[in-house]
Amino acid sequence: GKVVTNLFGYPYAIALKDDGKIIVAGLAYEEVVIVVRYNPDGSLDETFGENGKVLTDLVQEYSFYYSQALAVTVQQDGKIVITGTGYFEDKNGFADYDVLLIRYNEDGTQDETFGNDGIVISNFGSNRDIAYDIVVQTDHKIVVTGQINFDLFVR
Repeated sequence: GKVVTNLFGYPYAIALKDDGKIIVAGLAYEEVVIVVRYNPDGSLDETFGENGKVLTDLVQEYSFYYSQALAVTVQQDGKIVITGTGYFEDKNGFADYDVLLIRYNEDGTQDETFGNDGIVISNFGSNRDIAYDIVVQTDHKIVVTGQINFDLFVR
């Protein structure tokens, strides 16, 4: 089968929950993080976010542009964690990319017990910090991998 969801821009990541629900994350056309949850039959999960979709815009509160989820995982407790990137403009107007983590509750709301209302933005000291993958260890620690400039990082 095939499912087409309006409002999506670029779906970069997918995860499968134990109950068969499918989570897709990426970049929406509005240049914000999008997370969509589908039921096992491909229909949107209406219990997640707004009609199965969650848009997280970090521009207004954080001045963090072009936010995108490049990887997604589901914790044992059902919480969804995305990682990826976005950028701040430096004083010269150039993009300074940083690593992004967002944790969502099972209903799609941001987990306020994680970071700053569910959001962590990390600058590892370069102008190109991008996370490409994520895992949650059995001890519940989150491990992210990606690049700092053109070097590999695991954190």
